[in-house]
Amino acid sequence: MLDRIHAMCGAKTSWRRVSGPVSHRPRARRVQWQLFDAIIRALRDDLAKRSVPTLVVGILPLSTALEKPGPKETESYRARARILQILGQLNIEALDPWDDFESEIKTKGRDALFQPHGDVHLNANGHRFYAKWLLQRLGPRLGRRRSRAKRP
Repeated sequence: MLDRIHAMCGAKTSWRRVSGPVSHRPRARRVQWQLFDAIIRALRDDLAKRSVPTLVVGILPLSTALEKPGPKETESYRARARILQILGQLNIEALDPWDDFESEIKTKGRDALFQPHGDVHLNANGHRFYAKWLLQRLGPRLGRRRSRAKRP
Protein backbone atom coordinates (compact mmCIF):
# COMPACT_ATOMS: atom_id res chain seq x y z
CA MET A 1 0.00 0.00 0.00
CA LEU A 2 2.90 2.37 0.75
CA ASP A 3 4.09 2.17 -2.87
CA ARG A 4 0.58 3.09 -4.04
CA ILE A 5 0.57 6.06 -1.67
CA HIS A 6 3.97 7.22 -2.93
CA ALA A 7 2.76 6.86 -6.51
CA MET A 8 -0.37 8.88 -5.75
CA CYS A 9 1.76 11.67 -4.28
CA GLY A 10 3.89 11.77 -7.39
CA ALA A 11 7.15 11.50 -5.45
CA LYS A 12 9.01 9.33 -2.99
CA THR A 13 8.07 11.45 0.01
CA SER A 14 9.57 10.59 3.36
CA TRP A 15 6.84 10.08 5.96
CA ARG A 16 9.27 11.29 8.64
CA ARG A 17 9.66 14.61 6.82
CA VAL A 18 5.96 15.33 6.52
CA SER A 19 4.44 13.82 9.67
CA GLY A 20 3.73 15.94 12.68
CA PRO A 21 2.24 19.44 12.81
CA VAL A 22 1.19 21.08 9.59
CA SER A 23 4.22 22.91 8.25
CA HIS A 24 4.22 26.67 7.72
CA ARG A 25 6.38 26.28 4.59
CA PRO A 26 4.03 26.29 1.56
CA ARG A 27 5.76 23.45 -0.34
CA ALA A 28 6.00 21.21 2.74
CA ARG A 29 2.38 21.97 3.60
CA ARG A 30 1.25 21.07 0.07
CA VAL A 31 3.17 17.77 0.27
CA GLN A 32 1.63 17.01 3.67
CA TRP A 33 -1.89 17.50 2.31
CA GLN A 34 -1.09 15.45 -0.82
CA LEU A 35 0.14 12.66 1.40
CA PHE A 36 -2.96 12.85 3.62
CA ASP A 37 -5.18 12.74 0.53
CA ALA A 38 -3.24 9.75 -0.86
CA ILE A 39 -3.41 7.82 2.42
CA ILE A 40 -7.15 8.36 2.86
CA ARG A 41 -7.80 7.57 -0.82
CA ALA A 42 -5.73 4.36 -0.54
CA LEU A 43 -7.59 3.32 2.63
CA ARG A 44 -10.95 3.99 1.00
CA ASP A 45 -10.01 1.99 -2.11
CA ASP A 46 -8.47 -0.87 -0.12
CA LEU A 47 -11.55 -1.16 2.11
CA ALA A 48 -13.84 -1.08 -0.94
CA LYS A 49 -11.88 -3.97 -2.47
CA ARG A 50 -12.45 -5.89 0.77
CA SER A 51 -16.20 -5.19 0.56
CA VAL A 52 -16.23 -2.89 3.59
CA PRO A 53 -19.32 -0.82 2.78
CA THR A 54 -18.55 2.47 4.49
CA LEU A 55 -15.50 4.38 5.61
CA VAL A 56 -16.23 6.97 8.29
CA VAL A 57 -13.56 9.26 9.71
CA GLY A 58 -13.84 10.90 13.13
CA ILE A 59 -12.02 14.20 13.58
CA LEU A 60 -11.18 15.01 17.18
CA PRO A 61 -10.24 18.60 18.01
CA LEU A 62 -7.03 19.38 19.88
CA SER A 63 -7.48 20.52 23.46
CA THR A 64 -4.87 23.24 22.89
CA ALA A 65 -7.05 24.76 20.15
CA LEU A 66 -10.24 24.51 22.20
CA GLU A 67 -8.58 26.34 25.10
CA LYS A 68 -7.79 29.43 23.01
CA PRO A 69 -9.98 32.52 23.32
CA GLY A 70 -10.91 32.08 19.64
CA PRO A 71 -10.75 28.33 18.96
CA LYS A 72 -12.07 28.75 15.42
CA GLU A 73 -9.20 31.12 14.61
CA THR A 74 -6.54 28.45 15.19
CA GLU A 75 -4.38 26.47 12.78
CA SER A 76 -6.06 23.35 14.15
CA TYR A 77 -9.48 24.62 13.03
CA ARG A 78 -8.11 25.50 9.59
CA ALA A 79 -6.57 22.02 9.30
CA ARG A 80 -9.95 20.54 10.29
CA ALA A 81 -11.59 22.48 7.45
CA ARG A 82 -9.03 21.13 4.97
CA ILE A 83 -9.54 17.56 6.24
CA LEU A 84 -13.31 17.95 5.83
CA GLN A 85 -12.79 19.29 2.31
CA ILE A 86 -10.59 16.35 1.29
CA LEU A 87 -12.97 13.82 2.83
CA GLY A 88 -15.89 15.46 1.03
CA GLN A 89 -14.08 15.30 -2.31
CA LEU A 90 -13.46 11.58 -1.72
CA ASN A 91 -17.11 10.99 -0.69
CA ILE A 92 -16.04 9.86 2.77
CA GLU A 93 -18.30 10.64 5.69
CA ALA A 94 -16.75 12.73 8.44
CA LEU A 95 -17.90 12.78 12.04
CA ASP A 96 -16.91 16.14 13.45
CA PRO A 97 -17.57 16.77 17.16
CA TRP A 98 -15.75 20.15 17.25
CA ASP A 99 -18.77 22.25 18.27
CA ASP A 100 -19.83 19.81 20.99
CA PHE A 101 -16.31 19.58 22.43
CA GLU A 102 -15.91 23.36 22.25
CA SER A 103 -19.20 23.88 24.08
CA GLU A 104 -18.29 21.34 26.78
CA ILE A 105 -14.87 22.96 27.31
CA LYS A 106 -16.41 26.43 27.59
CA THR A 107 -18.97 25.15 30.10
CA LYS A 108 -16.87 22.80 32.23
CA GLY A 109 -13.22 23.56 31.43
CA ARG A 110 -10.61 21.51 29.57
CA ASP A 111 -9.96 19.10 32.46
CA ALA A 112 -13.54 17.85 32.17
CA LEU A 113 -12.54 16.03 28.95
CA PHE A 114 -8.75 16.01 28.65
CA GLN A 115 -5.82 14.74 30.68
CA PRO A 116 -4.31 17.36 33.01
CA HIS A 117 -1.15 19.43 32.58
CA GLY A 118 -1.70 20.30 28.92
CA ASP A 119 -1.88 16.68 27.74
CA VAL A 120 -3.94 16.60 24.51
CA HIS A 121 -5.39 13.12 25.14
CA LEU A 122 -8.92 12.46 26.38
CA ASN A 123 -9.42 11.42 29.99
CA ALA A 124 -12.04 8.82 31.03
CA ASN A 125 -14.83 11.43 30.98
CA GLY A 126 -13.67 12.64 27.57
CA HIS A 127 -13.82 9.10 26.21
CA ARG A 128 -17.35 8.69 27.62
CA PHE A 129 -18.39 12.04 26.14
CA TYR A 130 -17.04 11.06 22.70
CA ALA A 131 -18.51 7.55 22.91
CA LYS A 132 -21.98 9.00 23.66
CA TRP A 133 -21.54 11.48 20.83
CA LEU A 134 -20.59 8.68 18.42
CA LEU A 135 -23.43 6.46 19.61
CA GLN A 136 -25.96 9.22 18.92
CA ARG A 137 -24.73 9.43 15.34
CA LEU A 138 -23.84 5.81 14.58
CA GLY A 139 -26.13 3.89 16.93
CA PRO A 140 -29.15 3.77 14.63
CA ARG A 141 -26.99 2.46 11.77
CA LEU A 142 -25.33 -0.17 13.91
CA GLY A 143 -28.47 -1.61 15.47
CA ARG A 144 -27.98 0.01 18.87
CA ARG A 145 -28.28 -2.52 21.70
CA ARG A 146 -29.51 -1.80 25.17
CA SER A 147 -26.82 -1.94 27.79
CA ARG A 148 -27.13 -4.85 30.20
CA ALA A 149 -26.01 -3.10 33.33
CA LYS A 150 -25.36 0.42 34.45
CA ARG A 151 -21.77 1.26 35.23
CA PRO A 152 -21.02 3.08 38.47
